[in-house]
Amino acid sequence: MKHSVSEITLKAGTKGLFIDVPNSEVVDIKVYFRAGFQFGDFSKYEIPHVLEHHLLSATKKHPKNNELRAEISKNGAVRNAYTSPETVMYWVQCAVFDLDRVLGLITESVTTPTFPRAAFETELENVRTELSKNLSDYSRQVSILSFVANYPKLGVDVEERLAQLDTIEHQDVINYYHKTYSARNGGFIVSGAVSKNKLVIETALERLFGELPSGEQKSFLDEPGLGRYEPINITKDIESNYFTISWFSGGGDDAERAALRLLSAALTAGFTSRIYGKARDKGITFHVSSSFDHTKKAASFGFSGFVNSEKFPSLLELIADEASDVAINGITQSELDAARNLVMGGITLGTQTTGSISGWYTGDYIFDGSIVSYDDYFDQLRQVSVDSIKEAAIKLLLSPLHSSAYVGPLTKAELLQYEAVLSPIWLD
Repeated sequence: MKHSVSEITLKAGTKGLFIDVPNSEVVDIKVYFRAGFQFGDFSKYEIPHVLEHHLLSATKKHPKNNELRAEISKNGAVRNAYTSPETVMYWVQCAVFDLDRVLGLITESVTTPTFPRAAFETELENVRTELSKNLSDYSRQVSILSFVANYPKLGVDVEERLAQLDTIEHQDVINYYHKTYSARNGGFIVSGAVSKNKLVIETALERLFGELPSGEQKSFLDEPGLGRYEPINITKDIESNYFTISWFSGGGDDAERAALRLLSAALTAGFTSRIYGKARDKGITFHVSSSFDHTKKAASFGFSGFVNSEKFPSLLELIADEASDVAINGITQSELDAARNLVMGGITLGTQTTGSISGWYTGDYIFDGSIVSYDDYFDQLRQVSVDSIKEAAIKLLLSPLHSSAYVGPLTKAELLQYEAVLSPIWLD
């Protein structure tokens, strides 16, 4: 979808993006603060999350619990909020005709929350329910298990977070709001018919951030994962084994990130991929995927999935064989071409709404202020060669910083047996 991007700096010093999608009748609005978990008290880890919930409870104009939430959604607008290790994000999507009203309500919620104590108790229980579901979501559980072990400055495991909830005081949440919700520590991304409504949008954002204290922008942590050589395991009496296998290293440039994207696709994207495709052909598992994260300072690559116990050794052998082969011998030109076409086609399909376009720019811009257009990224993908794929594989898939985590019916003996299968890629 045709669009243009510009960075805007408000009078209060807040920076953000205006993404103009000229013919859209929908506007996607994101307002965020560098107020994620990493900036809080890890003995009361959920304070930023409870604040995310509690902020929308009541305001001076809408004093009844959840009255503001209902008002935002009145004309069909959809809204949500998220807390990550980096940010607290408030997101609303509305029709253009409702834009002025919705922007006013967002401003009201952020700048004039009243934090009623009864609503705090309610939202604390809502957070408890939200966290508790992770205990039976085994894919999520094993992901958190690995994340906490390798990034201890960013995460706390779910059971500990649940145990801490009753130690969080109402004043803790209010204090955290005043500590982190400031103009220079915030930002925004607005996507839609921006040029036609620029005055309305800019006026509302000037008011929102202008009514907050100036503050200072907090810096994100950006450190490589530690690598945990001993496997991490939670024994559960369930049918499948859930797992993550990860490698960590220092980061690199945009060319390396593009190479990792295509390496991931060649290994696990689509039915012709080396690992997912072969696993499906052989009936080993229904699902296995790979993922990567990449900044200038830190990079990671990993596999995750679930598999029945009797097929687990076969899947681990497949992962070890294909990952080591790519690191040693690389991939073919035809594999690279197929991976590139698959990735570029998938990205193109994800450009058809204001929300998907906003999502494309959001992660990079929030983290380091970079603005990478679709065209620029496609150019980066076109520059990836079989040699650069091999270099990326050597750097990560043969890194001595590695980690594995498992949730399932594993005995200690089985765990050690499975770990031995990974020896071709488990370098120390």
